[in-house]
Amino acid sequence: VGQHLIWIALVSAVMWLAMRAGGSTLAAGAAGLVTALDLPGVQSSISLLSETLAAATLVGAVCCTLAAMRAVRPGTAVPWAVLAGLLAGATALVRPIAIMLGVPLAIGILIGGDRRGRIVAAAALLAAFAVLPVFWTLRNARETGVATLSSLAGVNLLHYRAAGTLAIRDPGGIDANLIQRREELEQRACRDLEAHYRRPCAALSWAERSGVYANTAWPVLLGDPVATGRQAVRALGMIVLGGSASLLSELTGISERVARLLALAYTLPLLVLAVLGIPYWWKRDRAFACLVVIVIVYMFGMALGAEAYSRFRVPVIALYAILCGGGVAWLRDSYVRRGGSSDLPARRRD
Repeated sequence: VGQHLIWIALVSAVMWLAMRAGGSTLAAGAAGLVTALDLPGVQSSISLLSETLAAATLVGAVCCTLAAMRAVRPGTAVPWAVLAGLLAGATALVRPIAIMLGVPLAIGILIGGDRRGRIVAAAALLAAFAVLPVFWTLRNARETGVATLSSLAGVNLLHYRAAGTLAIRDPGGIDANLIQRREELEQRACRDLEAHYRRPCAALSWAERSGVYANTAWPVLLGDPVATGRQAVRALGMIVLGGSASLLSELTGISERVARLLALAYTLPLLVLAVLGIPYWWKRDRAFACLVVIVIVYMFGMALGAEAYSRFRVPVIALYAILCGGGVAWLRDSYVRRGGSSDLPARRRD
């Protein structure tokens, strides 16, 4: 129930944010509709997963950042920036890939904030952002002896990024070879762990393993940038073009293959609309357009591993939907400019 209420509030926030940024009623309504109908978002809201909460805290951080950017007096920007930083820090606790989320938000303030106070506001955002992750890292250091925000970072680097980079060149690709490559890399990392800790690898905690896992993964990723890039492109396609085909198949009874095609028939036009939405928002508010694009690029970029799929879109679906709403409005405006008619009054069209 709580997650459903969060999702309803999120749809409302998306529409408010689009209107606040100078968008049309059509753009705001389309953005809200895309958010409400996103199947991975619906699936996450009926599951015990972190995506729904992460989407809420991230959108809250973006809303507060926009308020700091729009503050008339420099003194009023700082409180909004601090609140944005705290919400971004909370997002990092919910979704560790947001560990540097404060940086794109601070860049947004530097780009679009008032010149008299934007540096102070950006610094306040970064300082507030650091509070929760730093305290959680100190807690982890006390409990485990390892100063890290999350042990998942090293595990994911080894199990998915590095293993995926190796597997994508093998006959059959990632799906057929990921587990085998993961086991090979884990054995290599375990030899280093056992030499360092003088204990069996299985007896070590994930926090103890994480750092060595990362050290084992990075040479693989950097040693074959072409394969790493291919894996990233594949993961981006899974995130953007996936559509919870399993849920669609379960709800309708159709085969998963047909469900995937139906999901693609929905997500591919959304991608086109999102691309078209960038010039729409750029024309109305360049700073806001930069903020939205930078945050989306950061969140997607941090999730580009072999484990990526449509659920990874959920934390930024609100911002992605805003771009899609702008794309719908861009198409309508283009149609009107080319001599098309509209039943809406001129004032409502604008």
